[in-house]
Amino acid sequence: MSSKTNKYHVALDSQGYLLVGTPRQPARKMERAPVFGNRFASGDRDYTDFSIWWYWAQTDWSGGFKDDTAWADDTKYYYSTNIDTYSEIGAIKLSKTITSVNNFDQNLLCGVSVSAHNNEYVGTEDDGTSDKPIVWKSGASWSDVSDSDLTTDHNFIASLFEHKGNLWVGVGGIATADNIARVEDDETWTDYTSDIATAMGWAQVLSARSFAEVGTTLYVSVDDFSNDKTGIASTSDNGSNWAKVVEYTNGENILSQQEYGGDLYYLLDRGNTLELHFYDVSASADSMVYIWRNSTASVSTYTGDRFMFNKFGKLIITVPANEIWEWNGTTMTRIYAKDSTKDAIGSYAVADLLSYGGAESNLYIHWGNLIYDGENFYNSIRDINDSESNILYPLYTDSNNNVNYVSSGDRTHLYEGTSTYRSGSDKNWIVFNEIDEVSTIDKVANAVRIIFDPFDTAEEIEVYYSTDGGSNFTLLGTASATLDGTSITQKTFYFPDTTSFRKLVFKVLLNGDGSSTPKLCDISLQYIPAPDYRYQWQLSINANDYVNLLDNHVRNKDKGIDIRNTLRASFLSQDIVDFEDVDYNETALNGALSASATTITVDSTDGFPEKGRIKIEQEEIKYTGKTSNTFTGCTRGYRGTTAVTHSDNTEVSTKYRVLITDFAEQNNILNKEKALDYIITLNLIEI
Repeated sequence: MSSKTNKYHVALDSQGYLLVGTPRQPARKMERAPVFGNRFASGDRDYTDFSIWWYWAQTDWSGGFKDDTAWADDTKYYYSTNIDTYSEIGAIKLSKTITSVNNFDQNLLCGVSVSAHNNEYVGTEDDGTSDKPIVWKSGASWSDVSDSDLTTDHNFIASLFEHKGNLWVGVGGIATADNIARVEDDETWTDYTSDIATAMGWAQVLSARSFAEVGTTLYVSVDDFSNDKTGIASTSDNGSNWAKVVEYTNGENILSQQEYGGDLYYLLDRGNTLELHFYDVSASADSMVYIWRNSTASVSTYTGDRFMFNKFGKLIITVPANEIWEWNGTTMTRIYAKDSTKDAIGSYAVADLLSYGGAESNLYIHWGNLIYDGENFYNSIRDINDSESNILYPLYTDSNNNVNYVSSGDRTHLYEGTSTYRSGSDKNWIVFNEIDEVSTIDKVANAVRIIFDPFDTAEEIEVYYSTDGGSNFTLLGTASATLDGTSITQKTFYFPDTTSFRKLVFKVLLNGDGSSTPKLCDISLQYIPAPDYRYQWQLSINANDYVNLLDNHVRNKDKGIDIRNTLRASFLSQDIVDFEDVDYNETALNGALSASATTITVDSTDGFPEKGRIKIEQEEIKYTGKTSNTFTGCTRGYRGTTAVTHSDNTEVSTKYRVLITDFAEQNNILNKEKALDYIITLNLIEI
């Protein structure tokens, strides 16, 4: 039951109070609580006019997409496909196209460029038809250099490596010969399998998985998997003599080797852990540097030793299948972790394919749709056919520093980049979100402006937006040479009226005819915050002894000092209390209420306005009409509350939840001894 009833002007915390005017202010004042303070979004502060519209902008695309760091302006990178954000700071462009350079009969596993031979080489796996893997070399056409040297007991070419101007081949299978060989003059095959077995003290070597070069010494990882043995052997005289470096006898697997700082590092897979080991060449001493526990070390079949790179002054380590780390000689740091939440978008969009390893070029390290420049990560290209389920991954870098790729869907094709740009695809996207830190605040969008380089013929930029987190996108507008000519450099797109959002996701599609690329340089959003507005009040409370109430002048039983002390105690304790304002009214539900109902049946709507707000427990509801016992046209979960079910006879009212934010008092000394007249001024703010 109301504490205010017809006896008091207002009520706070189940206590009614009378209001009184003062010479300088009215008895009651209500206004909207302020919402504008510091700018919500982080980033640039160079915008000048926030009196109506607020602004967000992205002018620098060079920050990469590591999720724990923002771009240089306001946005957060989400993903991209076939978009180049790395080669030109301040512009996003189309990626170059990829084309097939050859089709092989077997799946490709590894590759290398040997400068002394002026050839590239690729290794395959047995496809069950020819019953042996093959090493192919490029030239006027691709030709076989190994078929006669291998037997049907060989299953795959595990690794290809250049050392002292010659090609070295590591082979896997169950054969006891021709597993580690040096190829000279593109045709002379020299087998060192038995020499290495002798150096290791083994009866046999069944495969060679990886190579590394430290100074003039060659290191090769070898296996006798039938006896659970693995290790590393070395030669410093091009194969004439071999020495055992390390050995393991419990079924371990050496995934990769790499020189760093003049010493040898290698990855040792123990099944449920992955270890980075350091072999001090001068001291002939081995030690473990780091361990990744509960690592599956999941790798794709016979990956060709592409998991560690000595680049950017650091050792870059791929930890299959989800992470990339770097070692600077003293500190190990994780620099990339696959975001499993983005997998739902589709593997074509964000897949990194770390289980296939990578390849390095002059400026970058490449994985599937992933590039690292020593500071930041970027997405790059997707599958040659824009497949939803496949993606390109790098096989090796050729003598012209071009990365050569294989598709995860069909590994018989070898692809490389061209000088033309992608065209005619709906997968040339960059996707990013806006105002991520304040995604709980409602906002009203007005317009987007883009700035770009002048278009060539057939170039276009399409801007899409999503208000549901990227599940569905709506085309906002298109800028193109066809629509706008070739001289404009900016265009503004206006949102449909009443477009509101909490977090806005943008998708920009670039297209051209292949001869050139549009360049998007800047994008800005014009919006205004539209939070759940709250109110604040200033009340002047009459706190006199035995003051007359509103119902026929009945006297209040409380003394003025007691009223004053009650209010001051509520202020000092910072309690959140119920507030019944001057227009307060209440009734009760007549029947249980579901969370989705838009008509609310109550005992009576007498005294309620024709349209307004009501509160049932913690839920606020807006209504647009009423009958004698129903509220109609209801918007449930109004002003940021949550629509829930409510039981029969639950109170329905217009109360507010408030905090007393300020307390002041003034009083006049009356002639009557010891009698005080208090006027208490309260500031309330709705929460």
